[in-house]
Amino acid sequence: MGVSKQCSVTLACAAVVLSSCAVAQQPELTSAPLVATTGVPAPASSAAATTMQSTTSTTVGTSSTSSSTSTSVAPPCVAEDPPTEAAPASVTDALHTATQHRAFDNLDVSISVWIDGWGEVASRNPDLLLAPASNQKLLVAYAANALFEPEHQLRTTLELQNGDVVLRAAADPTLTTSDIERLAQDAVANGTTSSPRLLVDVSAYPQPPRAREWLDWQIPQYVGPLSALVIDDNRWTRDADFVADPDTGTAERVRQIFATHGLSIGAADIASSGESDGTTIAVRESEPISALVQSMLWHSDNQHGDLLLMELGRRNGDVGTLLAGGAAVEAQLAELCVPLAGTTDDGSGLSRGNLRSARELQQILRAMRTTPAGERLREQLPVGGQSGTMRSRFAGADAGRVQAKTGTIIGGRSLSGFLVTDSSREAVFSIIVNGDAARAHGSLPAIDNLVTAILRS
Repeated sequence: MGVSKQCSVTLACAAVVLSSCAVAQQPELTSAPLVATTGVPAPASSAAATTMQSTTSTTVGTSSTSSSTSTSVAPPCVAEDPPTEAAPASVTDALHTATQHRAFDNLDVSISVWIDGWGEVASRNPDLLLAPASNQKLLVAYAANALFEPEHQLRTTLELQNGDVVLRAAADPTLTTSDIERLAQDAVANGTTSSPRLLVDVSAYPQPPRAREWLDWQIPQYVGPLSALVIDDNRWTRDADFVADPDTGTAERVRQIFATHGLSIGAADIASSGESDGTTIAVRESEPISALVQSMLWHSDNQHGDLLLMELGRRNGDVGTLLAGGAAVEAQLAELCVPLAGTTDDGSGLSRGNLRSARELQQILRAMRTTPAGERLREQLPVGGQSGTMRSRFAGADAGRVQAKTGTIIGGRSLSGFLVTDSSREAVFSIIVNGDAARAHGSLPAIDNLVTAILRS
């Protein structure tokens, strides 16, 4: 994305963003193999190109690998925190050594490490665009926190309309068979025991069953086909017809479940419109959106990530699709005044159409710290040695000091987040690794070694 689309305040903000603006239970994701030539340098915007220089080589310094020569005055960005002093040589040397760990050899690696007061103290190919894996969920989480009140719930309703029973889906990723059974039981308790038709209304979410760059074998192995009505993660069958058209199959399954719980319905179909003028006979509300976001981050839940992105598109005044949700995320990130070069294809990080650089993620995380949505995200992140996918990492004496989102795909790993150093400074970091599947999988020790080096700073 060009800087001109991301910083609505002024292009001048992008010109100085690197020097003075703030910058920005399923297993971990598994995707198609990524080869070592996956990464591409982030394109420079025309505005930024005239005022700053950047590098994709390994660098270690006291603030940033770029410098601004612009004399224009930029408006204040979110969370300005320029370096105030040079980092000790012992710190930069140790971090440089950690970025060169042999487990990173023959892989595409993007690293950016910021320590408050010292600036960007270490980097390696910081602007290289790579597949971020589940670190993509960080962007969904931030936008969800920004656009929804923490207590907002997704509301699936059952209505009686002109004799038909209408189920209005709400892109709730947590619906289970038990929830559908309870809807039927509540409808019967409210006096509805039969109907000629069940109409399933998914009209507010015209999302195809898959993201543009998902691969056939990924569904439903690692994520169910997408729909506004997802039951049991839509991974309860591998039937090819269902994977291609989950709405029709789910509607029939709901009809059958209803029948076994006293609600007899003649046929199931998809509603042709979303007009609602019926009587509500049953409701299922999800957990608060804040809990859904935390579950997505703690367990790296793919279905949560993708359906929340769809809901973001609908909430932003558009339709409930991944594309519209991606636009909603970009709009929220634009307010942080961070120039974005990455792309979004889904909310889970499963797609190889997602591209982000380490510096972009580091800048986004740094910028969001001062916002209410960012503060909530910090509270929702897994904690090293304590919770979620970070429970077994950075334990012992360092437990509780690292808050970060993990990421794993076939051919990639990532880790981005926050920590407090031994010198009581806050650090913001992002590490993304792509390449040969076995080598990328084996990069975990190098990633954790680098984070440990940051802790010791």
